[in-house]
Amino acid sequence: MSESVKFSFYQVDECGYYSWGNSSPVFGSIQELLTDLLHWSADKSIENTKLYEPQVGSDYLSTYLFDIKCMGEDWLVTTWNEVPSTEAGIASVIRDSSVTAADVIMNRIQDNSIPGYATYFWILPDDGLFASLRFKKRTQTGQQPFRKYMEQALSLISSYVRYGEDGVDDSRQVIGYAPVGEDLVSPSPSPRFKTSLAHDVGNRQYIRENATRVSKIIRKETLRLNHDDERQWWQSALSRLGISSGSDYRRTDDVNVKYELRPEFFDLQKVDSMMEEWDGSEPTRSEWDDYGFTFKGDANKVHWLSYSTLTASAELNVVWDNNEVVNSESLLSVLTAGKAELLRQIREE
Repeated sequence: MSESVKFSFYQVDECGYYSWGNSSPVFGSIQELLTDLLHWSADKSIENTKLYEPQVGSDYLSTYLFDIKCMGEDWLVTTWNEVPSTEAGIASVIRDSSVTAADVIMNRIQDNSIPGYATYFWILPDDGLFASLRFKKRTQTGQQPFRKYMEQALSLISSYVRYGEDGVDDSRQVIGYAPVGEDLVSPSPSPRFKTSLAHDVGNRQYIRENATRVSKIIRKETLRLNHDDERQWWQSALSRLGISSGSDYRRTDDVNVKYELRPEFFDLQKVDSMMEEWDGSEPTRSEWDDYGFTFKGDANKVHWLSYSTLTASAELNVVWDNNEVVNSESLLSVLTAGKAELLRQIREE
């Protein structure tokens, strides 16, 4: 079945075990980590692949390893991301019910099941890249939980992990990291898994080099109106338009806004600050969110930060195991076959 798929590419900046202050690993690599995950998960049930408890207040719940496949030098990792639920089931709101009088229904959860959704990561160790894949207009990539999961895998289950004696409750304590057959060193290197959006350096460099020529800044952002501070921002903006009541004023869903500023003074420091803020929001921002810049002498051309990120799209003929999960073997097969074309897209944009 042919499916439209969107790819967002990331660089693997660090993966392994690092001494304090060093940017090169003492040992470890993405290839070794994936191989360790494959072997570790071979006899595991899904519930036993959870490697960390989500922090209180986190936007994400637990993450599980759903599947992992290797074909040649390329890998596909599928994670399962738990979603909020209660004993009564998963809550849904009727689309056309009224604000302040919404109809909510509870969808039953089958016993011994984990409500959630699958996310897919195509990993290319030789290129130092991986891509998150989005099917069926889904906006969530699961990239932040995936990054946390991989870091925890380095910390707890890789072949470099050294455990002490079993505790009184049969728990095992990590005492350090070292290659098989080698002694621990002190201080022990620390596990790191860090990634960043892959960028088209040329577009960003042009914006930075022309920072003092910025004539207009365009901001697009998605306000989450179920958050008090963002709802107050939205209501304040409506009040300035003379709207202080009604359904728009009482909205609690997400809303896209766009506004412009013509700065009297702008410089490289401000551009770098905006780029840093936008990059940092990557795990939670929507596809709408963006910064645009126009420059003196070329006011009709907008240079968007989103144009700097490496993305691709393709129609892939994949097999669905069910309504939620793509068959990983079929997916990795078509990705490998179309690899040259997909990489050509990101290298030409």
